[in-house]
Formats: sequence, structure tokens, C-alpha cells
Amino acid sequence: MKKSFKGYVVLVSICSLIAIGGLLNIVDVKNTNKSEDVVLVFFLLFWIAFGLYKIVKIQKSNSKIKNIEKMKSMENEILKIIKFYNGKVTLIEVAEKSSFTINEVEEFLKEMCSKGLGNINITDSGSCVYVFDGFLSKNERDSSHSIFDN
Repeated sequence: MKKSFKGYVVLVSICSLIAIGGLLNIVDVKNTNKSEDVVLVFFLLFWIAFGLYKIVKIQKSNSKIKNIEKMKSMENEILKIIKFYNGKVTLIEVAEKSSFTINEVEEFLKEMCSKGLGNINITDSGSCVYVFDGFLSKNERDSSHSIFDN
């Protein structure tokens, strides 16, 4: 779930305005009690820094969440394409049917193969075919039996 940083923006904005006022008060030659203003400004600068830190942290967290969502979407889309081609695809076929770039598709297919979920075969003409045996036909599924049957 994405987090909102609006509250921290408000905190930083208010503290910034008060800190500017404090700085103007310090610069004022008529003001004789500058030590209180200096403490106030440092206190507000701390809250500004804290607010900015939290904003950056939340943005990084939201970016990670967005990347995870993209990976899930990519996985679903590419697996549907692989299933459509009965578990045997080329990089170009998947890239053409998907909304992802060739590099993204290639990285995904190679990652799947490195996890042992598929293999890379080479045709007689030298083309790479990614083979994923996990997609069974209806007949193959229907012919399955228990490992405990004789």
C-alpha cells in the first residue's frame, strides 16, 4: 500500500515559514534577545530536516511498491503469452505480444530459466526458444494419477 507524505509536506512548510520568521527576527538589529530566536530556528531546522527525510523515505518505499506491482503485472502478462504458445516462445514473440520492452522480456525469461522453471533451446537456424514445461494440455492433466497408485 502506498504511503502519503502530505502531512510531512505540511510540517516542513509550516516549520520553514516559522524558521524564516525567526531568522528575520535574528537579523533585526532592534531585537536584543537573539538567543531564544537562535534556539527556535535550530529547533525548526531539525523538524524541517526530519520532515524532508521522511518524505524521501516514503517516496523510496512507494517506488519499491510500484516496482513490485509492475513485476507482478509483467509476470501475469508474460505467463499468459507463454501459455498461449503452449510453453515454447521466442523473445520476439513475447515482446511483440506484451506491453514490455525486449530487454525487460529477455531479463524476465532468463530469470525464469535460471530458477529452473524453463530451458533455453537452440533451433537448427540458431534461434533461441524458451521452453517452459509447466503448461500441460488438457489430455496431459487428465492422464495424471496419484503417486501412490500402482
